[in-house]
Amino acid sequence: MSSFIYDQLHKSIDIKITPSLADQLNRLVIAFEIYKEHPMVLNSKIFGVNKFVFASRDRDTFFDIIDIDERDMKDAIKAIPSIDKSHKVVSDEFNIACVYLAHLILNSKLPKKLQIKTIINVLNYQQYRFMASAVNHYFPHGANYDIMQSVVEGLSLKFAIKRLGSWKKVITERSESLTLDTKLHHGTLAKFDDDKAILYLITDTSTRIRSQLQNVVGLYYEVKKANDFMLSYSSTTEIDGQKVLKEVSSSFEHISGSIFHKILRKSPFINDQYIKMVKSSVPTLNIGIIKRMIIALADEAIVQNDEGNTTKIVNKRDGTKLIVGIESLVEKLIYLIYDSAVHNKNVNINSKIAVYTNTRNLFAVHRSSDSKVLNTKMSIVDLIKRNRVSTRDATVSSLTIALCLYICLLSFEHM
Repeated sequence: MSSFIYDQLHKSIDIKITPSLADQLNRLVIAFEIYKEHPMVLNSKIFGVNKFVFASRDRDTFFDIIDIDERDMKDAIKAIPSIDKSHKVVSDEFNIACVYLAHLILNSKLPKKLQIKTIINVLNYQQYRFMASAVNHYFPHGANYDIMQSVVEGLSLKFAIKRLGSWKKVITERSESLTLDTKLHHGTLAKFDDDKAILYLITDTSTRIRSQLQNVVGLYYEVKKANDFMLSYSSTTEIDGQKVLKEVSSSFEHISGSIFHKILRKSPFINDQYIKMVKSSVPTLNIGIIKRMIIALADEAIVQNDEGNTTKIVNKRDGTKLIVGIESLVEKLIYLIYDSAVHNKNVNINSKIAVYTNTRNLFAVHRSSDSKVLNTKMSIVDLIKRNRVSTRDATVSSLTIALCLYICLLSFEHM
């Protein structure tokens, strides 16, 4: 275990920890948090829409406050053999200074409450820089608000941003764990005698915030790609929200009836552009298997129509209902798609992409608490398997979402 970092910094970098310094640092962080559009990022789940920048002046002011010439810090880092100078994150003067400052504050004579507050603010400030760098890399031209909102509102509670509700809370939770938690990293800041642990703390902090952003970014670009298809190929430009509200309170017989009539004609039901769009939303599938499922549904509907079984429902022994009739299945899907959208306060009912994204979120949930959704998904699974489109569980699950999205797209033509 080497301690080159502590030895070199202790020898060449002199930072006096005083109540005045703590006050200046805390004011610096508050000033950053309330600067221009920063509050709209830090106090929400949305990012990429409003400007969030960690500028050179933010870095320079930090070094001015701790009264350190950044060149001295750079020279000190050059003399530390355990730091890989080709690794930009761990060899950066600002990052090293932040964790060293946190160590000094933790071991200072400041009142405990002021210690903790200041350390958390310093570590937050470092993470704000990581976040700003990542956000501006992912969205050099900004993100679309409606798409980003649809994505973040559809996240599950496994995402910290969904659980905590704002990026400042996500970042602060991380800083508190580094400062107060007796687990993984706490001893690192207190002792500061293990170079490997110090460098891991920096890279781990950077990686964590970036990975949380990346998870959302990946979903964002999936939805954006779908939205681009929708704008290019959908036959309607908007949804009549008032009409939808009225239809929810009565029935969707007109919409579902129009779609079922199209299914029976088969050729108009198979829309290659909609298939491509669904593929962009469910990337684990290929176009061929999606099209095969749609053709199988149409073929079965035609047979059912000839036999008079288009509304067939099977009551199972466990109390669940299997919707076998394609006409009834489409009607149930349309109801669930719009009933969910109308009753979700985060969905703009006049926005096609918002309704489409909500549909994806509704049917992508592995274990829904809504028995109607579960019965409908089970019925689609049965449809896919009995037509031998696929028997692989993961593929069937993805095809279930794909069919729901495809029906959603068709519904826009009849609003």
